[in-house]
Amino acid sequence: MTTLTMGGNAPVPAGDLTVVVEWASTPGLEEIDAAAFLLGADGRVSGDADMIFYGQKGDGAVRFERVPGHVPDRDASVFHIKTASLPDRVQRVAFSGTIHGARETGMHFGRIAGLRISVQSAQGDAVAFIPPPASNGETALVIGELYRRDAGWKFKAVGQGFASGLASLASAYGVDVEDTAAALPPPAPKPQPVAPPASAPIVQPTPKPINLSKVSLTKERPTVSLEKRSDYGDVTVNLNWSRAKTGGLSGLLQRGGGGIDLDLGCLYELTDGSIGCVQALGNSFGRLNQEPFVALDSDDRSGASVDGEWMRVNGRYFTNIQRLLVFAFIYDGVPNWGRTDGVVTVRVPGEGPVEVRMEEGSNAKRMCAVALIENDAGQMRISREVAYFRGHDDMDTAYGWGLRWKAGSKN
Repeated sequence: MTTLTMGGNAPVPAGDLTVVVEWASTPGLEEIDAAAFLLGADGRVSGDADMIFYGQKGDGAVRFERVPGHVPDRDASVFHIKTASLPDRVQRVAFSGTIHGARETGMHFGRIAGLRISVQSAQGDAVAFIPPPASNGETALVIGELYRRDAGWKFKAVGQGFASGLASLASAYGVDVEDTAAALPPPAPKPQPVAPPASAPIVQPTPKPINLSKVSLTKERPTVSLEKRSDYGDVTVNLNWSRAKTGGLSGLLQRGGGGIDLDLGCLYELTDGSIGCVQALGNSFGRLNQEPFVALDSDDRSGASVDGEWMRVNGRYFTNIQRLLVFAFIYDGVPNWGRTDGVVTVRVPGEGPVEVRMEEGSNAKRMCAVALIENDAGQMRISREVAYFRGHDDMDTAYGWGLRWKAGSKN
């Protein structure tokens, strides 16, 4: 079995697949409502029938089955998928979970143990993902998604949480949920001490729509500003690239006969004027709960990892951060940016992923400034840079950072 971490992806066989969303029995938890959304290239459904859940179990390419007591002390929802029967318009199938009765019980995903999604094929192959514990009171979660890639399918571990319910999540995918109470099993009625007068209508607050759609920053749309918050939570930055596209004859010509070693890092400037760099070179991995509130998780030297490299930003201390310049650096191998298929993805809880692709570049230059994350009066602004440099010195000078550089290596 292949086990993914958040943001990772892995191929799955075409044909009949079984997707299992399961969780441990938790005191106070009534139910996790699992759903599958059949999405087009625009990230939206073509109609309400493209949402599959216990109230609309489906009878074609995707079919829902509820399995209480899936294993001892665990419950599960199961989706049976015939990929060959999915219409061409369906480019992705996203799987979500929503905590039923969260408003009444105060339950959120940070209190639920053992949440897991797995994709199993008829051949016995399996891919699994265990989302990290949520930390911001999220009651809805996009757990993972199947998506078309070339002539096959891949599964991506998403783990994106949202502090809102099914209605808003469904609305973001284009599903019209007119009455949440009708769509979900109603909670047990609670006695009301005083009934309101008939002339006083009960006004239910309308949840603010959330944006689950991916934002791709391009030359035409280079910047996105997120909603201002005092706490941005656990922000992740992922660098992924393809080893396969650096293989073949060009791979044999590279040092050691392997692929490109593409490193993730960032220059940081704090609001108190402190500056520095987080990267694998020189073992400058940073710190998450102390300055600079940025830490590098891993160093993938092959590009074969489905997860790539991860950097985390402690968004609870975003008021201490002035700007972060996210960069990718070819540490080893012959520079060939076109073959890396490199992409940097920034994920902020409650927002859709922000993606920047390194689509063009000078193969004479090993350094790419990919994205700039700035604190604009407390609002997070993410900008596409995709600017190439010969090394750290040149990039530092271009952005006016003011660090002193010397040669370094990775142990």
